[in-house]
Amino acid sequence: MTATTTDPVSRRPGDISLATGKLRRDARRRLVVGEVVRRGHVDTADLVRRLAVSRMTVHRDLRDLAAQGSLHRVRGGAVAPRTTM
Repeated sequence: MTATTTDPVSRRPGDISLATGKLRRDARRRLVVGEVVRRGHVDTADLVRRLAVSRMTVHRDLRDLAAQGSLHRVRGGAVAPRTTM
């Protein structure tokens, strides 16, 4: 999930902050949702390490993404949102 040249999200202009060299919030959250869609789940500790952000940043991202319905929070991370039939 790290920003690489093969990752289409990392190639969007403005995704990386020139001041800090880190992914901006929207880009980071797109990567998190992409991982949930691809793998079905994400782990908080793994996101902290891979995104090089604090644990609280990951918690805020997951909270906000869950509020948008993009994922479902679980202990230690998040999973793909539940679907109703």
